Amino acid sequence: MAHTINLAVRKGLSERSVATAVSRLKAAAQHFKHSPTDSYLLESKQKLLGLKPVQLINDCPTRWNSTYHMICGAADQQAPVAAVIMEKKVSSLELSSVEWTLMEKVKHVLKPFKVATQALSMEDFPTASGPSPAARYGPNKDAFLLLNTASYLDPCFQRLVCLDEEWRQAVRDRVQRELVDLSRRQVQRM
Repeated sequence: MAHTINLAVRKGLSERSVATAVSRLKAAAQHFKHSPTDSYLLESKQKLLGLKPVQLINDCPTRWNSTYHMICGAADQQAPVAAVIMEKKVSSLELSSVEWTLMEKVKHVLKPFKVATQALSMEDFPTASGPSPAARYGPNKDAFLLLNTASYLDPCFQRLVCLDEEWRQAVRDRVQRELVDLSRRQVQRM
């Protein structure tokens, strides 16, 4: 399953507009890594904007999740990165506002794959219990919640390791509401 996720994500990242923006972002990360002057300037811009000074993460072509981390890190540092690139007039590294918006969207698209990959790589759980049955239903939140509620009721899958904490809590809340509603209906019948 992890291999299939890797292939799917790689295919998405190879789309022309995404690949162009990612390669520019990678070039910017490499530039700051190899230029102490610009790296120092980036750090000073980060401090000036009240951000924690961090280096941009560079991706590794064989690991898609490193691309995800690079995009997440750069998205948080968009303003100082853009400021330094404009100040230094390095137009080859400059991402347009459309490309920054695209990177934000890519970040949100890749997050479920990151969560699924983490769940699959956990040693405490067999991989057969990791995949969510709702994965095939995409963005339909009602189906997602319903199917994960069914998984929660199965003792084998009750920990919902493939979901982030927000969704786990949503599933628990739904089960509790259903139980309260069921007990009310039972009392009304008496």
